[in-house]
Amino acid sequence: MHILLGKYKGKKLLADETKTRPTTAKTKEALCSILYGKIKKAKVLDLFCGSGAVGFELLSSGAAELTSVDTDIRMVIKNAQTLGLTNARFFKNDSMSILKKFNEKKEQFDIIFLDPPYSYEMKDALLLVISNFDILANEGVIVFETDKDTFFPEVIGHFSFVKEYKYGYSKLNLFERK
Repeated sequence: MHILLGKYKGKKLLADETKTRPTTAKTKEALCSILYGKIKKAKVLDLFCGSGAVGFELLSSGAAELTSVDTDIRMVIKNAQTLGLTNARFFKNDSMSILKKFNEKKEQFDIIFLDPPYSYEMKDALLLVISNFDILANEGVIVFETDKDTFFPEVIGHFSFVKEYKYGYSKLNLFERK
């Protein structure tokens, strides 16, 4: 696995595929295309970051800073060290607890990428918590990677479902403030 675009293009990343389901190269490239006008200077939150490949792809494509969260951050830290990153921070935490902390600190993000295990049962609840905690910047966007058979309501909290993009077995679901 490697970075596809931008500043770190071609840099190799480590991934433990026994513990994570890395986002495919095709999906990462599509994500950067979908977010093209929003990446530059963005504050990115990569929740359920795994190896960190998606967040690093966004940094490589011009995002200003990256916050990566997962219950095991050893691999993402190794990859960040390999890339020599200084504009990334890492939290070993579960999603709901860290969202509460971001809310308490009044942190906001321009891009929130969510990629829980496909079997994660609290997808709608996760979006509702993000909405209630107001951690998405006003012009921000949420991209939720799911399996191709997952569907969301048109509105969840303060967010509207905008569009879905299917790539093989996975799907990128785009949300914005309504």
